[in-house]
Amino acid sequence: MRLADAAYFPLRFTAYLLAVVATIGVIDLRVRREGWKPVLFEGGSVEQAHVVLLALSTIGVIVAAFRCPERARLYAVIAWMGACATFRELDYHDVYRAVPSAIRLGVATGVLAVLLVPWRTLLAEARTATQRPSAILFILGLVTTLILAELLGDRVLWRQLYGSEFAAGSRWVEEPLELAGYMLIFAGVVEEHLGLARRA
Repeated sequence: MRLADAAYFPLRFTAYLLAVVATIGVIDLRVRREGWKPVLFEGGSVEQAHVVLLALSTIGVIVAAFRCPERARLYAVIAWMGACATFRELDYHDVYRAVPSAIRLGVATGVLAVLLVPWRTLLAEARTATQRPSAILFILGLVTTLILAELLGDRVLWRQLYGSEFAAGSRWVEEPLELAGYMLIFAGVVEEHLGLARRA
């Protein structure tokens, strides 16, 4: 039995979800023992885990581009977006704050615009990509990070519900959900490499 085979994706998918649930459980235990600031505050251990997962995912996509040159353009777009997201997660660090926001935005959008120029090729590659198991994990990760974490961790909402104590509640929801999303994206990168290995 080869667990890397496509037929065993449901089993791997379940394992990824269990890993996410277990990680959130560990975060909960740490918050109860250490308080929320060391774990969930800017620059805390959860935000550091965000950076590590995003960086590993970005590196994984770059490696995939070398393994499969015919998908290199799509991988390049994903890798650049991953690199930008990684840098954005360092917003608590002096290196991030030293770069003016106009430069950050200009470089990020400028490079992305260049990478998106052959949009017909990218669209064809994206259509093919959505048929692979990795796409399920990528999409779930993006929805969790960009939608669920932002909506459920909205600070205005938490301020209205709990007043001055909003910060702990909003961060407890937002940061673990972001981490869950990044874990699913990383799992998507792993699945993409498994798919490339099956092609070889």
